[in-house]
Amino acid sequence: MHRLRSLSFAAFAALLLAACAGSPQRPAAPANDVGARIANNALAQIGRPYRYGGDTPPQGFDCSGLVQYAIAQAGFDHVPRTVAQQYRAAHRVALDALRPGDVLFFRFSRIRPTHDAIYIGNKQFVHAPSSGGKVRRASLENPYWRRHLLAVGRLR
Repeated sequence: MHRLRSLSFAAFAALLLAACAGSPQRPAAPANDVGARIANNALAQIGRPYRYGGDTPPQGFDCSGLVQYAIAQAGFDHVPRTVAQQYRAAHRVALDALRPGDVLFFRFSRIRPTHDAIYIGNKQFVHAPSSGGKVRRASLENPYWRRHLLAVGRLR
């Protein structure tokens, strides 16, 4: 009887270990990874309404308000409020050096940027799109966004 219990326990333990080994786990971002914190702050706002001039969850967000909020929640309170100010303050980053928490600047029919967003990784970003919309995720692989991308910057 004792041998049967031992075998049952061994079989159960082997089954558990096999199940854990069989499903690859995505490593969690380190707590001190500032970019990941910024990206997570932006992701947490998905579904909030767009509101011109909005910069808090209860109000809703415009694009630069979302950028300012996500970065401030990670401990950086020096981020300017408007897209133009954020663009001027950002340290430029090459597209191939893009990391979560970086800011994407877009332009539409003008030389200066008119829209920005938080990069979250895997060619995805979070932004507050326009009046009547909600904070959402979008892809840099979308030709529309790729065509209008002006620059990448870091505001931390």
